[in-house]
Amino acid sequence: SNYDIENITLKQHTTSIPFEVIQTSLTHFVIAADYKIDFQYELEMLPGSFTSFYNVINDTIGALFEKNEANQYGNLLLSIQLNEGGSFILELHKGDKVISRKFLSKAELENLEFQNLSAGNYGIKLIFDANKNNAWDTGDYYNHIKPERVEFYNEVIDLKKGWDMDISWIIK
Repeated sequence: SNYDIENITLKQHTTSIPFEVIQTSLTHFVIAADYKIDFQYELEMLPGSFTSFYNVINDTIGALFEKNEANQYGNLLLSIQLNEGGSFILELHKGDKVISRKFLSKAELENLEFQNLSAGNYGIKLIFDANKNNAWDTGDYYNHIKPERVEFYNEVIDLKKGWDMDISWIIK
């Protein structure tokens, strides 16, 4: 709901550089600056840099990163075809980390793009969100409610630098 730019610093080596905070959606912000290729940057966000709608503030967050050329990343183009409609939760995993989580309808599953991914092995998990609460539900033994269905893409996606991978996943 709010951010305080005074609690955020961006440095190239040891020199602070000017930046701008741009809100791209309800929960996403971009730290925009004149980044140069192959330089290392340090981003620090002190407590209170960001405040949620529930009045929760962030703890100290620090990150080291560098900007690479576009050909250092890969893109994943995904089409999922299935017979049933409804709501779905799609997760893109790299190792044990969730890289992206999207809440989608059946129509949205047919043309997905994940751009500028670092090279490496990825996995895909699709959750059939039967009750449309944007969470996987474990079910209820006593009320005879089964857990929501989960499908995993059965191959490791080996994304290379500079590649576009086009995957068609048919779920029966």
